[in-house]
Amino acid sequence: MTSTAMLIQKGEAYLMEEVFEPAIKYLTEAIVSDANSARALCSRAEAYYRKALACGGNSGRAKQIRSELLNFALVDIKRAVQLAPDYSEAYSGLGSIYFEMREYQKAIAVYGLALKIAPNNSDYCYNQAMAYVRLKDWDNALSLLTVIIGLEQDNAEAFFERATVYDAMGKHDKALLDLDSAISLNPRAKYYAYRAESALDFGCDACASKSALSDLTEAIRLDPKDSQSFLVRSIIHAGLEDYESELSDLNVAVKLSPLSAEAYLNRYNCLKNLGDHVKAMPDWIVYCAIMSQEVPAGNPIIAPELLNAVKRSARN
Repeated sequence: MTSTAMLIQKGEAYLMEEVFEPAIKYLTEAIVSDANSARALCSRAEAYYRKALACGGNSGRAKQIRSELLNFALVDIKRAVQLAPDYSEAYSGLGSIYFEMREYQKAIAVYGLALKIAPNNSDYCYNQAMAYVRLKDWDNALSLLTVIIGLEQDNAEAFFERATVYDAMGKHDKALLDLDSAISLNPRAKYYAYRAESALDFGCDACASKSALSDLTEAIRLDPKDSQSFLVRSIIHAGLEDYESELSDLNVAVKLSPLSAEAYLNRYNCLKNLGDHVKAMPDWIVYCAIMSQEVPAGNPIIAPELLNAVKRSARN
């Protein structure tokens, strides 16, 4: 094994563990050793790309860091494409970077080039479909997702995404069939949660509410940290005038997502329905702070430090 190959191997090992700095270090050394190594360039581009995705936060500084990392990745992957024009993974990597940059038309084009080299690669089809989804080009997205399902009839995620496309196209019966298929293949929390919300969106009777409650309860069992499922289930309880159950779910939703304006507002209304106006008032104040609205001054129920912290978090 050459020294370049050894450096690439070390860098890719760190990349697999998502330890990005040493991965970038070793892959940079590999590129110094062999500036024409398309594999080293692709792997370093992936390291920059994945590091960008891992950079959380919505502050200006966080966005700047993500942008810089994506630009580093873009330079590497474009060079890899030049060096190895028949390397489908290079085009796929370029598509992923464009996608993250919200350059969806460019992403579609380069995923298309990857598919010319590897026409039966379902990952490339899926990624191109997701770019079409971002552009709300439902027909092309539907066509690609159907191709994937034809290739992989056990692909639960393809069924799920096709369900969302059918919903967007107003074909709700077909969407529910695909959701049922996704759940039977892989009972994930997000599939149950989406089916519940679909039932509520397109059916307002007691049967729809009962079905949605069942799905949300299963979604929460599978993912007890999903605040959105608690929030949606609380809305069903409110519609059934089961305010105690609504409050229980909203307490969890607020704990899991302490900056959710909707959760505070709903809990405020729930507490008022229960006749507890004193406990309701702090939720109204926090809701106003999150929404950057005028907060009543001099209220003794909630500490100013909490209001300031909420405002700072909302601005960031």
